[in-house]
Amino acid sequence: MESAAACLNFSLNHSTISRKDIDAPTILAVSDLISRFKAVPETLIIHSFETTGSVAAFRQALLVLAKTAIAADSVRTLELEAIFDNESVANGFCEFVCQLLEHTALESLRLYMTDIFLKDASGLAAALRKSQGLKSFELTAPTRLSDEACKRITRAAVSCIPLRELRLINNVVNGEIAAETLPLLLSKRPSLRSLDLSGSYLDLDDKAFSAGICALVELKLNDNPDISDQAVKSIVIGCRVLSVLDLRSCTEVTDVGAGILAGAMRNKWPITELRLDQTKIGDVGTKKIAEALRGNKRLVKLGMGRCGITLGGAESIVNAMIEHNRVLRSLHICHNNLGASGARLISLLMCKTRTLNELCAASNAWNAGDIAEVAKGLAENASLTKLNLSGNAINQKATEALVKVLRGNRTLARLNLKSEAFTDECACAVSAAVGEIAIRQLRLSTTQVGAKGRACFKDAMQMHPQFKVYYV
Repeated sequence: MESAAACLNFSLNHSTISRKDIDAPTILAVSDLISRFKAVPETLIIHSFETTGSVAAFRQALLVLAKTAIAADSVRTLELEAIFDNESVANGFCEFVCQLLEHTALESLRLYMTDIFLKDASGLAAALRKSQGLKSFELTAPTRLSDEACKRITRAAVSCIPLRELRLINNVVNGEIAAETLPLLLSKRPSLRSLDLSGSYLDLDDKAFSAGICALVELKLNDNPDISDQAVKSIVIGCRVLSVLDLRSCTEVTDVGAGILAGAMRNKWPITELRLDQTKIGDVGTKKIAEALRGNKRLVKLGMGRCGITLGGAESIVNAMIEHNRVLRSLHICHNNLGASGARLISLLMCKTRTLNELCAASNAWNAGDIAEVAKGLAENASLTKLNLSGNAINQKATEALVKVLRGNRTLARLNLKSEAFTDECACAVSAAVGEIAIRQLRLSTTQVGAKGRACFKDAMQMHPQFKVYYV
């Protein structure tokens, strides 16, 4: 048991079991630690994809852990990510979750589970109804659930009186179920402030939906191909206090929808974060949003990546920010192939802005000369803390231009240079400057940096522990 416990991340505030395979001794090790400390961590996280050993022993170990957690009654957050094809194991996990829901003051529950875990979802739905303290519930399904399971879960959510955050992600809710249950949920649960229905197939044009969302502060509908300009209109009409709206990959949203959003922004709509990445707003819609930015004092985060924006659209956004907007803190304008002229435009933005903290300009078809142009703007910038240039040609020449500028920069802490052109020589150039630059997190491609480059970064991280490299 001691050897099993050694592989866990355990403290009185936070306990994580994160293993490819998990067995009964590992589960019992956590129970033993909880009993030994006479307290249970507030957050319990279990990430696993396989079980080893006896299934019966594993299920029994889960029940022991549940009883130990119930006795201590301190778990407030449970996060469970488990992909199994064994029905008995899945049932064991379901029993474990239901026990904690029914007998502890659990406030947050996040489940990333296959449909074999949920089946008809009757057990989970019954436990949700009995929960007295659940404020946040997230269910992500990597495979589509049955309609009956979806209905039971959404209906059960109506019974969670204190529920403030509901996230049903990846095909958990389809259009028919949404039309039947969401208006009921939204009308019966006025405490609900955040709703995430990402990755579903929804058509939210009806009036019942508009009427129910009036109290929402956060609405995430990304990866919903059926969300249209009409749905955008329903959202603007219904969401009077909305702060965050995520429409990424809603591919039926066009410049018409952008115009509706822009009109709402001009009429003092309280939106602070707007994500329109991978929509079809194009230059026309971008210019409408840019016009709304003039004088806007609320929007702090704007995403417009992969929107078919050309130089004209980008220019309208940059001009609005330079001349009229002093509020926007984060701009995503990646995957728009802005080319050399776009690089000069972004360089100008970095020179002139004093408020922008985060800029994502990835995959804009920039070569080494364009990156050098962007670096000129960075040399004059004292506000950016996060910059993403991934997907551009970050070769040795581009890297040297960036390193030269970074030696004089004291604010940029996070940099993404993931690029097929980033080689060992680039890695060595950055490593040599680590002690002179402010960068604390550097993201790179997994495949391009070889043994020599990784060795340079390893030495740099040992000499400067605050500096970290992440290969993605």
